[in-house]
Amino acid sequence: MTPGAWAARRAPVTEPPPDPDALLRALAEPQRRRIVQLVGDGELPAGAIADQFAITPQAVSQHLRVLKDAGLLRERRDGTRRLYALRPEAIASVQAFPRRPVAVVAGPPARRRPGRREVSDDALTTSLRIAAAPDAVFPYLTDPKLLVRWMGDWADLVPEPGGTYAVDIGGVPVRGLVEVDPPRRVVFTWGVAGRDDLPVGGSTVEITLRPDGAAAVVELVHRDLPPEERPKHAAGWDHLPRLATAAGGGDPGPDPWATA
Repeated sequence: MTPGAWAARRAPVTEPPPDPDALLRALAEPQRRRIVQLVGDGELPAGAIADQFAITPQAVSQHLRVLKDAGLLRERRDGTRRLYALRPEAIASVQAFPRRPVAVVAGPPARRRPGRREVSDDALTTSLRIAAAPDAVFPYLTDPKLLVRWMGDWADLVPEPGGTYAVDIGGVPVRGLVEVDPPRRVVFTWGVAGRDDLPVGGSTVEITLRPDGAAAVVELVHRDLPPEERPKHAAGWDHLPRLATAAGGGDPGPDPWATA
């Protein structure tokens, strides 16, 4: 082997620079932020990280994968163990993000047109306009008695940071954790107890409400869904018109998914 070939063979693998947009999307989920805090003081094995959470180890593994793919964590193998450490350059990239030059355009930022649904490789998004103010709509996302008027047949919600999100929809136990900013925003993890393909904590739903005159525009973004789950959940989130009916004072009738 020539000296040049030997040097090329021993050259360290250069990791790609972190993408700030991917970093911010990954950090939008509260449990991932907690993982970043845990590894901030040094490298930890996956098992030690999973011990700090009430969700399944499989769900923690999925969060670790999202953080690694986004460039926030570095993974190292030690025998059968996987160890994770924070990439300091990733945090520096996030901190520098607001100071980077951006294009200046006239007028307010574009918004999705209410009632439009989009499915991409990154997320499922949908929105609609409800004839009620955000503070009147918000309880239908966080009060279990009001939630089941439009979605599911049983709910147990603790609407506070780190609180629980539990909804049964036709016998399917959806479980997760919740983060709230009344009456503007609610974020909850979304997964099904006992399933490996969509585990508890495996995906994240973010719902934002913004005033539009006397009405509210509700925008829903469902991230980190496995590709095979996206079409089914796109159809499932057609529930939002039922939310509009309930929050507007009407009766949407029995949930067709709960009675299917």
